[in-house]
Amino acid sequence: MQPSGMVRTTCLAAGVVLASSIPALAQDGDQPDGSLARYVHRIPLYPEDKDGDKGLRITPDQARPLPFSVRWSCSNCHDYDTVRQGFHFNSTDPNAQPGRQAQPWIYVDPRLAVQVPLSYRPWPGVYRPEQLGISRFDFVRHFGRQMPGGGPGEAYADDPNAAGQTRVSGRLEVNCLACHNAGPGQDQGCPFGYADQVREGNLHWAATASSGLASVRGSVRNVPASYDPYAAVRGSIDPNAPPPTTWYQRTAFDDNNDVFLDLTRYVPNERCYYCHSNVLAGRTDGDKVLADEDIHVASGLRCVDCHRHGIDHLIVRGYPGQFKDPNHAWASGLTCEGCHLGDPLAAEPTAGRLRAPVPSHKGIPLIHFEKLACTACHSGPWPSSRAGLVKTSRAHALGTTYAEKADQALPHIVFPVFARLENGKIAPHKMIWPAFWATIQHSVPSTQHSEGLVMPVPLTVVEPIAKKLIRRGLVPKTNDWPPLTDEIVGQMLTALTKQVGAQAVYVCGGRMHCLDQDGRLVAKDHPGAAPLLWPAAHEVRPAHQALGVRRCQDCHDNGSPFFFGAVPVDTPMVSGQGQHRPMSDFEGIDVGFVKVFGWSFAFRPWLKVIGLVSCGVLALVIMAFAGRALARISRAFSERDAD
Repeated sequence: MQPSGMVRTTCLAAGVVLASSIPALAQDGDQPDGSLARYVHRIPLYPEDKDGDKGLRITPDQARPLPFSVRWSCSNCHDYDTVRQGFHFNSTDPNAQPGRQAQPWIYVDPRLAVQVPLSYRPWPGVYRPEQLGISRFDFVRHFGRQMPGGGPGEAYADDPNAAGQTRVSGRLEVNCLACHNAGPGQDQGCPFGYADQVREGNLHWAATASSGLASVRGSVRNVPASYDPYAAVRGSIDPNAPPPTTWYQRTAFDDNNDVFLDLTRYVPNERCYYCHSNVLAGRTDGDKVLADEDIHVASGLRCVDCHRHGIDHLIVRGYPGQFKDPNHAWASGLTCEGCHLGDPLAAEPTAGRLRAPVPSHKGIPLIHFEKLACTACHSGPWPSSRAGLVKTSRAHALGTTYAEKADQALPHIVFPVFARLENGKIAPHKMIWPAFWATIQHSVPSTQHSEGLVMPVPLTVVEPIAKKLIRRGLVPKTNDWPPLTDEIVGQMLTALTKQVGAQAVYVCGGRMHCLDQDGRLVAKDHPGAAPLLWPAAHEVRPAHQALGVRRCQDCHDNGSPFFFGAVPVDTPMVSGQGQHRPMSDFEGIDVGFVKVFGWSFAFRPWLKVIGLVSCGVLALVIMAFAGRALARISRAFSERDAD
């Protein structure tokens, strides 16, 4: 037991924090002294008061205790405002760098035939939630199950229209425990845990309920808008509809009223998996991640060994060029090339860090490294003749009590799709085909959308019309697409056009569907209907399972899935189902050249035989002439000696 008032702290940065990346801050916990030992966190808990400031210390004998505030309980030693600028928390910050495209949040509603990518980051092909009429609070309630707090969970409270909701629900603060709590009691997705609390709108209570230190029951849905969680006397409580109520475990507090939190900077992989798991639909090999573990994980590495950061929480995502500033120059050593090949210009050898093998790539022409990313050969499942579907934690609520377990449950994420990155290299991607009701705005200036800008119709407008035309019985129990006929789509577009006062369209299957002047349904190409892709780096296969390990024909065969695999077109429209596009469409390659080049491999064994025979014949000819030359030279010397 520690002396009264003593608080042990540690830097809560995931992975080994590099001192060069940490600015000089006042908080002691953000200035590591170099020790790799784990610090003991025996700390007091503080709530947030009604003014948003630090409240009175929480003790187990309080009659109506408030949930503890992560901000005020951790900010004694850590700079909370710096942490909340990290990549996991800064999506609503207009000044934050969005970085390379990552998986968006995907809003789906089979009853509305909607599957639309959402994000507050300015990535191409995604839509802001408010464009579909989704408020920040509703966005958090829907997707906050797998948000570590911050971002929209705090930003929604800045909206004057949400003042009443903020008073009742509170803010969803950055939850340090979601990642850094190594204790087995950290409850993210089980009943009454973090996900359930957020879904109920109990944002203020979510971190407390999941910490393992307390239990929370009740919901803000049960209370009127005038409910004040900070009032000393909250009136009579209906046992059948209680407000959120907190019960702390008395045994969690020591005699100084401090609590012990098993916090670590080496975040366990299971914490990452809660938001970043993947499972291939239709696979029968159990609940393994894809097929087997990532080779790095199987070798004993943690996610945070590569995905590091400082107290700024600007996590290394592992792709070249992520950071431009010199304070993060160290991050270049945490890419594939950085670990396996090292920096040839460095003063000291850097290849093979973290015991990474240094590849030789014998026999592979150098052009492959100019055209392909490392992940093209080493990441994701082995490509098959037809790209399949993958379910992800954040898209299908995996790990929660309401996870979508059916293989065909929306959203449909196609994987793997080999496509070009921004740097021109081919890499595996995940992909969705957006589907939503929209209008075309021609008045918005845009150099990228000369045919007009696609603007989604708010869901509140779509819903009453869809409920009349898309019968509930059409939606499968697996939450798959309802089979939409051309007639249903036409009726929807007619009703929506009348409702919004502009021509309505339906985006699905990579095309824009609208009614012509004669009222017939037609489909057009439009850049706003294009599929959305984002790079996929995991799970990583070892060298002996990489493409090309058996032979060049792994890719350069005319039936190879790498170039000629089928990418299914996902659409709820019956008339468009069963279609597919070749993989080469997404790679931007000349199919004719690839086929001719592939055909050459059929004759290469013969060419090798002919080449070897030719070399043998040539060697015999050379030996014959060399023999005659030696005989003539010998004869000449003999005649000279005779004279």
